Amino acid sequence: AMQGNPAELTSLKGRSLDLSVTSLFAGGSFTNSVSNNGTIQNSTGTLPYGAFGMRLGSRFVLGFSAAPDTMMKANWTYLDPPGTGGASYGLQENRLSILSLRSSAGLGFVVNRKLSLGASFGAIYNANSLHAPYIFQSQPQLAGLKTLLDLQASGVGWNGTFGAVILPTSKLTIGLAYRTQTNVHTSGNASGNAAAQFRALGIPFQPAFHYDAEVDTKFPQAFTGGVSWQ
Repeated sequence: AMQGNPAELTSLKGRSLDLSVTSLFAGGSFTNSVSNNGTIQNSTGTLPYGAFGMRLGSRFVLGFSAAPDTMMKANWTYLDPPGTGGASYGLQENRLSILSLRSSAGLGFVVNRKLSLGASFGAIYNANSLHAPYIFQSQPQLAGLKTLLDLQASGVGWNGTFGAVILPTSKLTIGLAYRTQTNVHTSGNASGNAAAQFRALGIPFQPAFHYDAEVDTKFPQAFTGGVSWQ
């Protein structure tokens, strides 16, 4: 109810506490121009989350939750293919993680026996990390050049979910929900080592850099609906 359609909160008869754990197991392989044995390391990720709901009289139900919207984690090992000037960082890891955790409060309201409405508002914590050979794409002076990048950034955004549950008959239930667009501005730091690129270009000194990083992330608005027939 808190993550999908907050009008479903009205189905609670009393107090309800839900505690859950999600674990991720990843596996895969890929090929590129210089290797046919790129692999993803067998690592797991685990995240606990939960929700609590309680009735406030005969018409209102209050809910709280903390649950993930997006989780992604992958640790690849592969041979970095040559880029501009033949620059390559050899056998490398591509470590990527993205987390979007929504902490929210919601309220369900019973309009009558055939209609319930609900709304929830949440704070979205977004964390991103990336360690990989990175090719500059849009910066005109650096486009096509490669550096070994280590980036960490995090931030908070907001969104809302609105829903309705309609019971036209005793056997038919229709659910509708709308999630607003979420904008998250994350900030952190990034460091890079362009030594392999500079060696490939014949530049004698080996630079490294460190700078503040900012990333804007958008999670699109969403409409959902469903029908249940008993």
